[in-house]
This record gives sequence, C-alpha cells and structure tokens, in this order.
Amino acid sequence: MKSVQPLQIRIQNHFFGILLASNLGSRNKPLMDIPACHFANRVHDRVESVVENRTMSYRAATLLLLACLAKAESASDESWKNLRHTVKESTYTVAMRDGRCVIGHVESVDNTYITVGSFKLDRQDVLRIGDGTSVADHDPIYSGRSSWVDLQRSEPNKYERIQLELKKSATLSCRNFSANEEEATCDGSRIGKAEVARGYYVRLAPATEWEHHVVRENVPILAPRTWFDFALFPRIKVLLYDQALAQENAKVECKVP
Repeated sequence: MKSVQPLQIRIQNHFFGILLASNLGSRNKPLMDIPACHFANRVHDRVESVVENRTMSYRAATLLLLACLAKAESASDESWKNLRHTVKESTYTVAMRDGRCVIGHVESVDNTYITVGSFKLDRQDVLRIGDGTSVADHDPIYSGRSSWVDLQRSEPNKYERIQLELKKSATLSCRNFSANEEEATCDGSRIGKAEVARGYYVRLAPATEWEHHVVRENVPILAPRTWFDFALFPRIKVLLYDQALAQENAKVECKVP
C-alpha cells in the first residue's frame, strides 16, 4: 500500500508556493501571521484530514485551497479601507512602529501608503491612526496590530459597540463590554478569550470640523448626519484583535525625539 505522506507534502508545498507567488508574504511578518492566510490555513488543515482518509484527490484539494484564497479577504485590509472616511480638513495622528508620531491632514491613501501632510508613510510601518491629536486606546480609526489589551481598553461610548466574531461562527454585538486577560463580558454574557477569533471596535466614522463645531455649540440642526442622536451617522469597524496573529500589547505612545 502506498504511503499517503508524499501526497500531503505535495499539497503543502503547492499551497505555500501559491501564497509566495501571489506575494502575500510580508517583509515584516511570517507568512502565516498574515490575516488573509488564516482562513486558508484552517481549510488546509481540513484538507490534510480528508487526504489521510483518501477521499479527496490532490487536484480537488488544490482547487479548494485556491478558491478559499480568492474568497478570504484580509480583515486588516478592510480596516485599512476605513481611511477612505477621513476628512481632508481634519487632523489625524499616525503612530509609527519606531515610536515617531506624525500629526496632520490626510492628503491621500492607497493600498500601501498614507500621506499625512508632506510625509508618505508605508502601511507596514503604521501602528495606529488616531482621530484627532492623540493615539489614545479609545477612538482609533486604524490599528496595524492585533492586541487583546487594545480590545480591553477600547471603552465604547453610547454611540459605539464591540463586535466579537467567535470561532463557532457566531457574531456578537456588545453594547456593554468589558474584558480581562482571560475573558470578555458582552451585555452580561461571559465569553472566554479562547472562544474569540476577532474583535472589532465599531465607532462613528470621522466627523468633519463643522460637525465637531455644531455639536460643541449644541446646534445639531445644522449638521444633518448628527440628527436623531447620530442614528444617520455612518459607522466603521476597526479590527483590534485577531487570534491568528502574533499579539502586540505594549502601550502605543508618541516618543519625544
């Protein structure tokens, strides 16, 4: 009887070859630390099990992996797309991985770079983008890391919530949220950290300077998006925690030169 091991090796080699050829790797992260690879990797584990039982051919397994790769869009990419909601006349703060912070107006954004003032910043070097002149744990519009601590410290207000995607394919929307090192509490229900696949901070999209002004002056009639207690205001989802990625829990702050 032929051994199934060589077939498994062929599938694994082909799978990683597809990822490398597609340039999904990153100079800063191991291949399987990339969000887009997480879903496909789980499918790959399933394929291994099926192949061991000789119920799936090599070609069918490869096609399945290709289909999953095409379908699995990175949650981090979706979070980066939040930057399309930035308002050009407003101020934002970008915390870099080397400790620097860049404060200014967002001039342009594409899939790889964000330009703040005269600085063109590589997405790979961006740790967090804050709405305003700080990079506090509350109110980010983008996070370039995965951190359970960031989820703990998110402190959503009455217009915001935390969304938890569980490993058992359920999604929870938490109006009242808290967490410690071992578990989260969502509207009174306790969920173990090990059950959570991803955690999002769902917040109001960045407001214009005019909207900030009329809210401060208590004349919201002049800003239609704020009507009905902000019910018309668009929301964005900021990915704070992904259990498939390496965790980074150090405090995000701007180092003084």
